[in-house]
Amino acid sequence: MLLSYSILNQLSLFSKPAMLRNILETITDCCRLLSTFGIPLDSNNIMSTLTIGCLSTLQAVEHKYTWKIENFHYWPETSKNDLTTPEFSIKILDRNLKCNIKICHKQTLNQFNELLLQKELNLSICFKHNLNTQNIQIHVQISVLNNQSEVYKMFKKWCYLDNRSTIIDWFEFLKHNEIMASGNNLLNNNALTICFEFIIPTGINNTLQNKTVASNEVGCRIILDLEDLFKSKKYSDFIITASCGQRFEVHKVILAARCNIFAAMFDSDMLERRENKVDISDIDGKTMYQLLSFIYTGQVNLHQDNALQVMQASEKYNIIDLKQKCEIILWESVSIENVAEIFTIANICNAKQLKNKCLNFMAENQKDVIKTSGFKTMAKRDDVDLSEMLSYFVK
Repeated sequence: MLLSYSILNQLSLFSKPAMLRNILETITDCCRLLSTFGIPLDSNNIMSTLTIGCLSTLQAVEHKYTWKIENFHYWPETSKNDLTTPEFSIKILDRNLKCNIKICHKQTLNQFNELLLQKELNLSICFKHNLNTQNIQIHVQISVLNNQSEVYKMFKKWCYLDNRSTIIDWFEFLKHNEIMASGNNLLNNNALTICFEFIIPTGINNTLQNKTVASNEVGCRIILDLEDLFKSKKYSDFIITASCGQRFEVHKVILAARCNIFAAMFDSDMLERRENKVDISDIDGKTMYQLLSFIYTGQVNLHQDNALQVMQASEKYNIIDLKQKCEIILWESVSIENVAEIFTIANICNAKQLKNKCLNFMAENQKDVIKTSGFKTMAKRDDVDLSEMLSYFVK
């Protein structure tokens, strides 16, 4: 679902940024022309006109939304106008929870009760509902992306719906000059991208009066709480140091409950147990972070570039479900250039299905595969059974 909305004064509805840029260029030229002839201009009016160029779009997939604010640089620090999304709906309890999101400059009063605009921005989410219920909780996660679609800053908060029809929750947001600073790389072609994720309970019964927390809601909250515990390092009692020197302050009870290798370490009279620390020289910091994130929350950020390393780590610590997730990623990414490397790791990790996939792929593309540096490196390894590979090649 793609919605377009003019942010200020509801003057126009634009669907093409190119058309918008032409209009803005015309306005700017007119302003310059008027100035040339000495005609006085009201700066507030000029700014208000230019901020028409601040166009926003909202995309929705289930309970995940992306708000793209184009031409953000036309929204000045002195603007009293808000940036607002169109109203959109979230399905909850077989009814629609209507929402809209707004960004505005933080306002304060001076000693003369005059309104002052601050550089800090506030972000608000307005919920409108007719659920006739109390104490429904919605977890909101807001991520500001940079121009590489990476998370620059993340905000999390629990919002509570009561029997009021309209609820507004505020978030302390970024500073205006922080967004505009070129070194932060937040604007992609002058567009600011903000992602929203709503986690909403679904197990409340149809009377809407039962306050018993549903089991899936509890699961969501446990995951979020454990994630916060992992990131905050609070009450940690053990230190893991990765090969790069990065330190992770963790909790023995969680590691032992989720990983039998760590449990054996803590049950034995090993040096690591006595000193409450361990150096892991064969796992780098990024891989260790993904491994520990999965141990704590069951969630992991896997992609083609890190799946091999994470798979090796999951094999070492016997985390079978994480290893299977890595296999799925690697299965889809086999190519001429990487098949030998994937085969090598699949062989080491005893991932039989992935290994057979690689053998069949190499057999079908053997003329190209044997020319790659990866294949030449693999052929020199002592732990690779070349006779097994040749048997596939001659089939």
